[in-house]
Amino acid sequence: MLTTKPFITAYRAMMMLLTCICILAVDFKIFPRRLAKTELYGTSLVDILYLIKQMDLGVGSVVFSGGVVSAKSIVQDKILGWRIIKRGATKSIPVLVLGLIRMLSVKGLDYQEHVSEYGVHWNFFFTLGFLQIFVAIVQAFVSPKYFVKFSIVLMGVLEVCLRRRGNVLLSDDRSDIFLMNKEGITSLFGYLCIYLTACKLGSVLNDTASGSFDYFLPSSYECSILGAVNRHQLLTFLLANVLTGLINMNMQTLLASDNVAIAVVSVYMIIVCWIAKKVDEKLK
Repeated sequence: MLTTKPFITAYRAMMMLLTCICILAVDFKIFPRRLAKTELYGTSLVDILYLIKQMDLGVGSVVFSGGVVSAKSIVQDKILGWRIIKRGATKSIPVLVLGLIRMLSVKGLDYQEHVSEYGVHWNFFFTLGFLQIFVAIVQAFVSPKYFVKFSIVLMGVLEVCLRRRGNVLLSDDRSDIFLMNKEGITSLFGYLCIYLTACKLGSVLNDTASGSFDYFLPSSYECSILGAVNRHQLLTFLLANVLTGLINMNMQTLLASDNVAIAVVSVYMIIVCWIAKKVDEKLK
């Protein structure tokens, strides 16, 4: 029987907290520009090389950690075929609604956005929602023990497609709905590869990992903020995005001094952690 390992909880929580810090900190000049997003090629703290266009390391890690912990439910899943796809589509609806709300909010408030990141209308909530559907489709027809092999084949197909038509992604053409959101749509397949590979890793870790990793954990791990953030990843990520938007709408972050930047980010993280902890206590 698969069980959740404490060090996986710690990894997921700390990854999410670091992601939340970067979401806001990158808007201040104190954040080194060399670590900010790359537009076309290259790697940084916020980016990792993804075929041709950028893929955010933070959200990539969110997808990876989601795959690691989903291994337990996927391995034990008794539902087969089209019922899996139907369930995946149903579960994706709330996340897709969040994506729609974010898109309408950004457009309605004329909030700053980088079209080269996800596209004109796309955002990461759309990626998460459609990713659930894609994973369900794969799960319906491919055994979990073949997830890694399937991912390797898919990555090979992606590489061939990008070598043949990669110029489309690098162009400024936004003449139709696909081209307007080409970064977000095409990145889905890369995220799918990450998720499926992480599923396999998660099953291996749950089957073989012992307590030898637990020395990385704080002694009060089970009742700490880490546990709350781990259990409420989507809430934490959504909250961080909302607070980042509010802060950017009410102050000129690029003009803030280093001391002000540190203070704002610190208070912001305290609020994120406090709300995550309170929600966790309410739901227990």
